[in-house]
Amino acid sequence: MTERLSGELIFCDSTSSCDTMETTLTTVFAVSKAGAVPIAMTMHEGQSCDSYTNAFGLLKKHYPLCVGGSKVPIGFMTDDSAAERSALKKLWPSSRLLLCSFHVLQK
Repeated sequence: MTERLSGELIFCDSTSSCDTMETTLTTVFAVSKAGAVPIAMTMHEGQSCDSYTNAFGLLKKHYPLCVGGSKVPIGFMTDDSAAERSALKKLWPSSRLLLCSFHVLQK
């Protein structure tokens, strides 16, 4: 059952401005018996839609099953980054985009 669940919901979390070049580090997590485990990390310039699309596009191209062992997860849970959410929707249009509860409560 865990294998099936890991392909259903993927969590994405980005940390921006990690250095003077404004590099963004995005970690992609999947569900496991141990909790959320990192399955991919990307480093990309800034937080534009193009930057996220390039980073996630490389993951999709070179590691098509990286999102929890599935080519298309049921959904992605993210923070409220419009650029990140737009890139995910562009690359995995049939996946649902969910907003993490922390960010829902901030609205």
